[in-house]
Amino acid sequence: MAEKILDRNAYTIGWICALSVESAAAQAFLDERHQVPSDVSDSNSYVTGRIGKHNVVIAVMPQNEYGTVMAAKTANDMARSFPQVRLGLMVGIGGGAPSEEHDIRLGDVVVSSRGQGTGGVIQFDYGKTIQDEEFKETGNLNQPPAALMTAAAALDAQYDLKGPQLHEKVEHALKKQRKAFKKKYARPSDDTDRLFRPECTHRNDLRGDCPTTCSVRSEDLVHRPLRTEDDDNPNIHYGLIASSNQVMKDALKRDKLAERGVLCFEMEAAGLMNHFPCLVVRGVCDYADTHKNSRWQPYAAMVAAAYTKDLLGLVNTAAVEEERKLSELIVSVVSMQKENNETLKHTSNTVDEIRSQQRITNMKQWLGAVNPSDNANRAQDLRYEGTGTWFLSSSAFRHWLKDTNRHLCLYGDSGCGKTVLASTILEFLRGNRNGAILYFFFDFRDAEKRTFEGLIRSILFQLYQPESVSTQKVDCFRKFHDDVEKPPRTSELLQCLQDVLATVQEAIILMDALDECEENNNERQKLIDWILQIGSAPNLKHVKIITTARPEAAFKKWLDPKLAAPNCVELAKDAIKADIKSYVKGCLKHRPGFHTQEPDHPIVKQISEKLIQKADGM
Repeated sequence: MAEKILDRNAYTIGWICALSVESAAAQAFLDERHQVPSDVSDSNSYVTGRIGKHNVVIAVMPQNEYGTVMAAKTANDMARSFPQVRLGLMVGIGGGAPSEEHDIRLGDVVVSSRGQGTGGVIQFDYGKTIQDEEFKETGNLNQPPAALMTAAAALDAQYDLKGPQLHEKVEHALKKQRKAFKKKYARPSDDTDRLFRPECTHRNDLRGDCPTTCSVRSEDLVHRPLRTEDDDNPNIHYGLIASSNQVMKDALKRDKLAERGVLCFEMEAAGLMNHFPCLVVRGVCDYADTHKNSRWQPYAAMVAAAYTKDLLGLVNTAAVEEERKLSELIVSVVSMQKENNETLKHTSNTVDEIRSQQRITNMKQWLGAVNPSDNANRAQDLRYEGTGTWFLSSSAFRHWLKDTNRHLCLYGDSGCGKTVLASTILEFLRGNRNGAILYFFFDFRDAEKRTFEGLIRSILFQLYQPESVSTQKVDCFRKFHDDVEKPPRTSELLQCLQDVLATVQEAIILMDALDECEENNNERQKLIDWILQIGSAPNLKHVKIITTARPEAAFKKWLDPKLAAPNCVELAKDAIKADIKSYVKGCLKHRPGFHTQEPDHPIVKQISEKLIQKADGM
């Protein structure tokens, strides 16, 4: 009799198998087999048919490709090729987790059932379970569709009244098959159902399967009473199924998870539950230990398929139509996951930023670094627009930026505007150079800003940028001193700074008001020695220094002879006068009675010239 050919939109039940033995068992319980529609063209292998009132599509995963990822791909392809599929089933074999509460035996069936805050399947990272440690649960997956849960509850009640009789149903299905199939898929002898003690492992040094190589000493086995005619055999267990990307073959870990309510282990369901909500049905073929063997796999697949056929017999077709199409659900879930991933990414970035800021704050406190930006901001507030630009275009400044000369020392009398000019230079460097722009404003009014060590601590902290080599060096420096429980000396801070400066591609250090560095404890001499050392260190050729100071004897005596003449610049009074002139004119322009006057008006010119003369470059 020719097989029917139905449109692919006629199929509403999706049945997924990981192994060919599971697919063969599923096909044995079809009431009617159909020819697969010709317009299905994905990479899955399909069998189509009917069970009761439902048209079912059975998909088997590619040979030797297992795990959650492949299961998800198989389900996604099925949902696209059969767009009317509304209910999903993951049916096959698994490893049982017997306990005092659950007398699980080979050939029994475990059905995923929600409870303990789960949908019946949990995902755990087998790779992170270590003997004598807690296992790492990495997912708590969606519950099965309501239509399947309702049918499972009804079937449980029916089994209580009439008994599952799964073995009889398997034998009935086998009668229709050829002899070789009957032999392979028949129930093995009960004496091959051995539960070994957890500490008794399979001997890998012996050839042959477990029943022929492992000891049958009484002390190695867990003794359980034989099931009688009054017991359901096979029995059905409802509860938690654990899914992972690796085979569970460890009795100690198995028992730990059993304490958490796990009844069975498998490798695919976690890949389906969030994309392809389904009921998971597993025939128990081993005990998830080292004594695994394939003898019980065919029969375990048959009892799982027998249960699933009974289940579908209680699924109302109207209830199926009320469920969402899995193809629509997958699109919705993928979209939701994308949004969740974006939210997670944003949250992760925010957390990283908070941690980074906390890390920076902790380092600032440990270094005791002062903030030089207060001085720089005050100077910029005092600066009048357009002043100081004469220096930025001067030959001395341009040559210093371009040439190999590392130093530029600017001298000017007190009150001539050196600090304001320093803030102008700082702003220019920040906007026009790519390297590290470091700065420090000595200030005689602040005890922490008038010492050489204060300078070193501040510059070192400014180099502390997250995710950089310099940060790693400073972290190591701190760890060493935390370990020895001793604060760093000035010489150690200085050496750390030298090491960190050597890691950056380019650096410019601006220091204002060297003359406000205190004279006690040889502070000025330390500062001068360090400035000269930077200029001579062969591994710091990429570091430039620009300083401002009053022309005091100490600095001119020690710096000028060591530096070439072009690198020591006296700030010209004429240039400073130009800045004063701009400032005075700007102030007059905004004063009542003067804002309407032209800049060249005789009164304006007279006032400007008088003030400039009185200022004398100050």
